[in-house]
Order: sequence, then structure tokens, then C-alpha cells
Amino acid sequence: MNHNFDIDLAKEYGVDIAIVINNLAFWIQKNKANGKHIHEGKVWTYNSTKAFSKIFPYWTENQMRRILSNMEEKGIIETGNYNQMQYDRTKWYAFTDAFLQNHKCICEFTQMDSCKPTNGFVQTNEPIPDNKPFHKPVEKPDTIAQAFIAFWEAYPRKKSRGQAEKAWLKVSPSLYPIIMTSLEKHKQSADWLKEGGQFIPHPATWLNAKGWEDEIEEKPVETSDSKLDDMFAEWQKEITK
Repeated sequence: MNHNFDIDLAKEYGVDIAIVINNLAFWIQKNKANGKHIHEGKVWTYNSTKAFSKIFPYWTENQMRRILSNMEEKGIIETGNYNQMQYDRTKWYAFTDAFLQNHKCICEFTQMDSCKPTNGFVQTNEPIPDNKPFHKPVEKPDTIAQAFIAFWEAYPRKKSRGQAEKAWLKVSPSLYPIIMTSLEKHKQSADWLKEGGQFIPHPATWLNAKGWEDEIEEKPVETSDSKLDDMFAEWQKEITK
């Protein structure tokens, strides 16, 4: 994979930031073309620092975090949180209006309405690939990977991650919200709670079996024999008064 950058941006902000700007521009343009992730009049993309460090293996997570923080301080990007799940803290990124106004080459490809081309360029709605800016798109499973991370972190039994990832790739993305909702219910079910959770299936097994479609047995009310005896004794006292 090749990582390119704009020379003028590199002169202004440094090579590291220029590379990340190129990557964000690709995904924001892709989302704009597909009409996705549009909030408050802006087009957004999202990723975790862990996922970023896999895209850019020459940077550690801490280095990636510092680069993004530096970009925010310089007014290049702004951050938000538009995740469907409340526990998901994955950051969302959009270019600031000030940055786009000063860099028309990025503005033309990523902003919704406020930027007007100055060179007669007609927008083609073709996304920008990671290795050759402003050409044909290169599909990447970033949203699938992020959805799997959310699933893996939520699943109470972390066994055979590789197999779980393979099973996850077979699932239609439209089922992700249903799976996560069902998973939270299963985590409170009687079968999964009994005996310290030893009957919780491996995540790959659960996914391959479409476990999210299973009926869920509610957790039973735990009433011991001694509690029943106490209740009976109290009842006897009441009727003999």
C-alpha cells in the first residue's frame, strides 16, 4: 500500500499530518458520494487510534493519537461522536470550515455545500483512494473492523478471536444493531449467568449459529429454601395474631 500526501500541505503542517489529511479526505469523500455519515451539515469519518495504527504501521497508537491531537489544535479537524452504541467511544472526524476555506483542493472533494470550485471542476462523486488521491476508490473494511471490535469488547467470553473475525465477516452489516441488542440481552440471560458463565458459547460458535435469533430465558428469581421458610414463618405469625 502506498501513502501519498500533498506537498504544499506537507510544507505547511509536516509530512505526518499531510499523510493523515490525505487518508481522511479519501474516507470523507467516499462518505459524501454515498450520502453517509452526514451530521450538522458536515461529512464525517471515524476510526480508533488502534485501527489507524494498523493503517499506518509505522506509527504507534500513541504517535497516532498525538498526530490527531495536533491536527485538532491546529484547526485542521474537529471531532465528534455519532456512534449508535452509547458505550462506543470511537471518535469521528471532519475538516473544519476554516481549513477547507484555505485549502480548496480538499474543500472541493469533501465539503457539502459551502465550497465552490474555482477552476471549473465538475464534481464526479468518485471517492478518493488511499494510495492515489482523487481517482477510483479502494474498498476497505474499516467499518466492519470497527463493528467487530465493538462486538468483541462486549462479548463476555473472549476465545478464538481469529475464528470470531471470520464468522463476523459472514454477517450482513444490516444485522449489526440487532446482534448487539440481542447480545446485551443474552448477557443477562439465565443460561449465560449460571455457574460463572461457563455455558456461554465461544463468540464464533454463537455467530455461526445465529445465536442472536435464539429465544432468551429470563434470569430466574433466586429464592432459597431458607428464604421460603422465613416467608412461611412470617405468614404464620400474621394469621395467628
